[in-house]
Amino acid sequence: MNTENSINIEPDGSRYSAKTGIATHPSDKNIALVQFGDTSLVKTVNGGDTWTYSGNGYMGGRIGKQTAYYFDKNGNKWVYFMVDHGVLMTENNGDTWRRIVTGELRVDDFRGNTTIVGAVDPNNPDTMIVFVGSWVSPGAYQIKRTTNGGKDWIKVKETMEVSCSFLAFHPLDSDYVYAGTDDGNGWMSSDNGENWVEIPGKSIRAVSPKDGVIYAFEYPSSGGSSILYRSIDKGENWDNLGVTLFNRPVAVAIDPQNSNNLYVSSSNYLYVFNGTIWKNIAIEGIPLEKFGDRDWRVLSVLAVDPLRPNIIYAGLKAPGAGHRITLVNIQRFTD
Repeated sequence: MNTENSINIEPDGSRYSAKTGIATHPSDKNIALVQFGDTSLVKTVNGGDTWTYSGNGYMGGRIGKQTAYYFDKNGNKWVYFMVDHGVLMTENNGDTWRRIVTGELRVDDFRGNTTIVGAVDPNNPDTMIVFVGSWVSPGAYQIKRTTNGGKDWIKVKETMEVSCSFLAFHPLDSDYVYAGTDDGNGWMSSDNGENWVEIPGKSIRAVSPKDGVIYAFEYPSSGGSSILYRSIDKGENWDNLGVTLFNRPVAVAIDPQNSNNLYVSSSNYLYVFNGTIWKNIAIEGIPLEKFGDRDWRVLSVLAVDPLRPNIIYAGLKAPGAGHRITLVNIQRFTD
């Protein structure tokens, strides 16, 4: 694994240590968006060689989870599901942005509009589903749905006690929607998000955009390794693919052209699953992050290039707490 084009971006005025969101363009290999900290979106149009601030609209906020962005098929409409600030949308390739925030998007009695993860119906982009919550009032999360582009939101899942790591529509049948929660369970809807049933013990973390293959993890109760499961029939049945090489996944990304290839970061390591076996990918060439007197190499987010799937983008940050400027390294490496 070779690393190339390590890009250091220092947010101006960021006060929070936050995860980085990376979104690759579905049809143009040279375009990608990155959000970090509480600051602006940055955009590359030359494959990551240079980055510029994107847009002249709302420029504050951050993304918390992997499935917190959307590109439409034509690449003009992009949607970000934000921490604290609801839904952020552009319909002109990132030149201008507008916020979709209404009182209906709040969790009852919450002070924030945090949309932890979100998904857009690939067949009807006016239908969006969000997992809503707030760090100021943990333990009371909800799933909400709009069918008119965000003008109105309906609560479709009552208050839940745990946050969500993943939310996605099935690419071939958008009646099916999937969610993976932080307590190691999954949720599935077969009616376009109106009603939900629990899938105990399987935290769904990836759905192939090509053929709809679904991956989920069974988390260990204490020490030990997670178990990987795969479904090829929309989540009705699951195959046990065995024990992984790690405890819990941090970031998960699937090859958009080959659903057998699954990339997972955990602790200070990166792994790839080829449909049969796991392999530890060497990432020593990625610079270390420093926090206090400790060195870290934690890949907090991953994204596979949709046109060149041998290229994986990774957001690197040192975990920690407190208010500080977060230095984010955007890595592009090839296998």
